[in-house]
Amino acid sequence: MNGKTTWTKRLLLDRNFLVVLFVTVGFLPLFVAKGGFYLNSDATSQILPFILETKRMLSSGSPLWSWNTYFGDNFIGSYAYYTLTSPFTLVNCLFPYEYVGLGFTVSLYLKMLLCAWFADLYLRKMGFSRDLSLVGSILYTFSAWMIIDMFYFMFIEPAITFPLLLLFIERFLRGEKWRYRGLMLVSALTAFVNYYFIPATYIAASIYFFCRLFAMPFTGRQRLVLTFKALGCIALSFVAIAVVLLPVYMHISGSTRVMLVLRNNWSFHMERLQTLFLPKYTEGIFGFVILGSNTQSNAATIAVYGSLPAFLMMFRRRWQWPSWLCAVYIVMYVTVLNAVFSLFTGGPYSRWAYALALAIVVAYLMYIRQEGGIRKKYVCIYALVCLTLYAVFASATFYWMYVHDDFQTVRVLRIAALGLLLFVNLACLYRMSMIRYGHPGWLVNNIALIGVCAVLQTQLFSLTEIGGNPLSSFTGNTESRLVDDADMFTRMADDEPMRFRTDIINSMPLNVLERDSDNRAPNTGLFINVPSVNTFHSIKNPVYEDLMMCATPGDADPGIYFYPQYSRRSFDALMSVRDIMLMDGASIDSLDILPEHPVGQNGHYRIYRNPHYIPMGYAYDTYQCVDSIIPMCRVKDGKPDVPLMLLRSLAVHPEDIEDLSAYLTVDDGETMPLDSVVDLRRRWVCDEFVGDTRGFSANINLPSPKVVFFSVAADKGFKAYVDERETRIYEVNLGMSAVVVPKGSHTIRFCYTTPGLATGALISLVALLLIIFVPWERKAR
Repeated sequence: MNGKTTWTKRLLLDRNFLVVLFVTVGFLPLFVAKGGFYLNSDATSQILPFILETKRMLSSGSPLWSWNTYFGDNFIGSYAYYTLTSPFTLVNCLFPYEYVGLGFTVSLYLKMLLCAWFADLYLRKMGFSRDLSLVGSILYTFSAWMIIDMFYFMFIEPAITFPLLLLFIERFLRGEKWRYRGLMLVSALTAFVNYYFIPATYIAASIYFFCRLFAMPFTGRQRLVLTFKALGCIALSFVAIAVVLLPVYMHISGSTRVMLVLRNNWSFHMERLQTLFLPKYTEGIFGFVILGSNTQSNAATIAVYGSLPAFLMMFRRRWQWPSWLCAVYIVMYVTVLNAVFSLFTGGPYSRWAYALALAIVVAYLMYIRQEGGIRKKYVCIYALVCLTLYAVFASATFYWMYVHDDFQTVRVLRIAALGLLLFVNLACLYRMSMIRYGHPGWLVNNIALIGVCAVLQTQLFSLTEIGGNPLSSFTGNTESRLVDDADMFTRMADDEPMRFRTDIINSMPLNVLERDSDNRAPNTGLFINVPSVNTFHSIKNPVYEDLMMCATPGDADPGIYFYPQYSRRSFDALMSVRDIMLMDGASIDSLDILPEHPVGQNGHYRIYRNPHYIPMGYAYDTYQCVDSIIPMCRVKDGKPDVPLMLLRSLAVHPEDIEDLSAYLTVDDGETMPLDSVVDLRRRWVCDEFVGDTRGFSANINLPSPKVVFFSVAADKGFKAYVDERETRIYEVNLGMSAVVVPKGSHTIRFCYTTPGLATGALISLVALLLIIFVPWERKAR
């Protein structure tokens, strides 16, 4: 009997069992409703289609050029951030398309198990007992930030590897075995799985490094030497992942989206302040000002404890290193300095909050070990502050809704749900204050109460993702409907070569700059394996920027979203769009672009044939200077029909005019209707075009030497061959490609090699050999 009881208790207090239990119970509503770990918004509009595209590209054996991304793009450069370097993506790729939901669910469990394991390893290294480490690892794994971001592989991976990075920083500072080599390898791993988080992760790790460095009994000279040695280790670790960093740099350098965005206004700081105290179970709704901020939940809102341990360490144990660490992290989090942690993106995203979560976990464990527990009076004060802030923010939100006459049931219910979550957290915190550390029931009570808060927070988050219940604001957006389409995964498995493009019209407003849950993510082409002119993707080849601007409002940001809003008919003709797919229920009253009857049906979409379709690869006989076209793309109001101009005459850079004037004449400036221009371009077209993951091949028969245009990016990785003889690629028509083809019948081949990949791989190999085989520890002595 005793053995059985001991075995049961041991199982119930096993870290892995607890993680599996909390995830299963917390996400059970989602699993039952959707058959797997599917979420709305960016999860189904970006992550799911990106993983499907990654699986297709990797299955091809030569994952170099993705036709389904924008108008075709460098696959490695575009997906190294989102999916390509993620171990969880590779797990998903092992599952057949029809079981992709199961793959996401398996990845969910793996993510949470690894996060808890690495956190436990770090906490054990810090000298905490098994019980304290167990509590700390569960707290870190089920923080609010982790729950609302766990579908986004690129957000969670840095949170998983961060404790491991701190563990090897500790080994480095303590002079233990593998202190140099281990730090280099783990640092390389951390940066490799997500290069985008490098600034945030390593700024947070640097703060930790110096807090620990000055807490240890080193001399000034020793601290200086250790700092330079650590910098050397980190630098070599970055060199070791040149195979990712170099191709990515060459891909996105020059993009207007790659910049630091600072946000400095009162509402931003108020939102940050509230997340120090109020738990949050989902992202906010646009227009929902105070409690519906777009700021990711601060990891300080750890289930049960909140920010209280950090404040207690600051005020009661202020000379210990966790006090300084928490203080610096919180200051960096609340103030505009947080933008330093959010390089390449806007201030609303707290992409480094996992660092603050781990700091608060350490502060709590150290405080509880020294003090035996948190006194009731501190819990009462903290509860009073939290409830007061909740009342203030809720009142302000209700006032805003009253002023704007914008009361919505779902918003009111979410405010109430947040209040419930806050109340439960505070009640559990008060209950914990009644049991001192070392009491036989301390561990069981802590784990049970953490589980209650974590599961409640997870279930509330799950309910917001399930349409049809009062907490959900989703009624079935574009991608959610595709997930429900039984034919979607079968269609995705097809590996047909690219021959033409498709314009996919979702249920979105057209010719207006409005974005809601339906129109913000036109990635349907990635779902059904069809090259489309509609895309939602943040990592974009900068060569496309001017071309995208020619069909979007002048004040729009095509750096993330793109779907043609102006001159749609001429743009589709320019880009060789043959099929137009219209979602059931979508309104196109403002656009006269479709014939009367569809030619087919694909799931939720009716398929129409574009009457102005021009096959991929067509010749020009006139040219114009591109310098006169670019300013027109940036016109805000009354934008001219730039795509029609590009169809009429090839837009050529001034330095190329001399070369191409032998085959082209100067445009006479005569205006022509679209039908006439399309007829001109159809005179000399490729009779065959086949695109693949390495480029494309085309055949054309010309009566005289011509300049043949392809709506394919003039990417540095392309080399062009006419009848197996290399020829020059000219950048024309706002970043597209053209080649000179002689008279007669010829085969044109564009071959793609990812720029920087071979050089980066060589650099990485040399760096890894240095890390592995150089006797760093022996040389250090």
